[in-house]
Amino acid sequence: MAWLRHYLLALQFFTRVPVTGRLAGWVGYSPEMLRASAAHFPGIGLLVGLLAAGVAGGLLALLPPVAYAPLVAAVFATIATVLFTGALHEDGLADVADGLGARWTGSAPWRS
Repeated sequence: MAWLRHYLLALQFFTRVPVTGRLAGWVGYSPEMLRASAAHFPGIGLLVGLLAAGVAGGLLALLPPVAYAPLVAAVFATIATVLFTGALHEDGLADVADGLGARWTGSAPWRS
């Protein structure tokens, strides 16, 4: 049952799904357990992706075929993942943008 403990720890780490009460006591936490749960990280990403695809696909099936239907579906799929993960992935994207633009001086970076 160690795989289930590691899966629940990964789920709690990357989403807003709470593991509380007696279940939290059973799952536990340690840096070693978090490293061991790394095998489940792609599965959690798949779960988040399936949620987004389900929301987008469901909305595309329900919305009339107008030009903005894919945009509306994409916005609601993003909202669903933000609510499910606590905006973890969006924060990561913002950190990448910050890192790439941190040394920007206004001129081309290769000329400074």
